[in-house]
Amino acid sequence: MVLGIGYYGNIVKDECDLELYKKLLSVWKGMIKRCYHGKAVNYKKYGGKGVTVSDRWKCFKNFYNDVQHIPNYNRNALLAGELQLDKDLLSKDTKVYTKETCCWLNKDLNSYLGYAKQIKPIRA
Repeated sequence: MVLGIGYYGNIVKDECDLELYKKLLSVWKGMIKRCYHGKAVNYKKYGGKGVTVSDRWKCFKNFYNDVQHIPNYNRNALLAGELQLDKDLLSKDTKVYTKETCCWLNKDLNSYLGYAKQIKPIRA
């Protein structure tokens, strides 16, 4: 179990692309942590604002299989650290990480979207 929320499922590590397995495990654990661990650095922006992970993605095996088929997936870019999992672009007001709401974005675009979301309009 990861934080009492996530679980690995019956994924067979030896039958996976080991490099991809390690990278996606890190992404998955980070997602679980920022949504459910109150002491995580980004918890206030995620779990603290009601962001959750779908029941399906609480299982690492499902996450591993699904994220290779969501928009903008590129194995080499992901392994090079150039992509980040995003839940905001495809579904503007979503508060759930799920295969229907997520896509992969390059770091710069993902950072910009996060920043732009925090800007409040000025009314005159």
